[in-house]
Amino acid sequence: MSVSVTESVNIEVLKERFPSEIINPYGEVLVILSRLFQRGWESTLESQGHRVFVGDYNGEATFFVKLEKSKEKVVTYLHKRNDWTEEEKVRLVELVKAGKNWKQIGEALGRSSGAVKVKFQGMQKNAGSKPATASNVPNSVVNDEDMVKELLAAASELYPKYRHACRFLLLETSKLLGVNKWIW
Repeated sequence: MSVSVTESVNIEVLKERFPSEIINPYGEVLVILSRLFQRGWESTLESQGHRVFVGDYNGEATFFVKLEKSKEKVVTYLHKRNDWTEEEKVRLVELVKAGKNWKQIGEALGRSSGAVKVKFQGMQKNAGSKPATASNVPNSVVNDEDMVKELLAAASELYPKYRHACRFLLLETSKLLGVNKWIW
């Protein structure tokens, strides 16, 4: 039984096709080799509450789909909104000053890490101050630039032998850079 991109993918359909295993640190996951993982599955599965991770399995790039639904993802989707209250803006600044990273701030405010980063940078721009950089924001917050460098270095090391892993690394890099859509 094959599952195409155009079909509605869900965890039950994938359970019939792919093996499950307990993989540390993820717990019980479906093990899907990257060459079998279809474009679009990740966002669909995550919208259904299942976290998707990428790692190495027997020397091959592999997607691990967590079988247990993630409670934190549900919270993020329930609070998806654009309006910011004054209290949230104050809390955002407090968390940045406390040295929290974008992910921690996003979790505390019930928003994505990208949303809090963009809001903070927009607040700085509107206030006439410099955008968030390593020189004016605590080091724990400014980790995206270092992460981009790490991901690009890893992709460079893996190419051309592990093309699927490189593709994933470049997709993750694009997310950190705020690129919403790849043109292939």
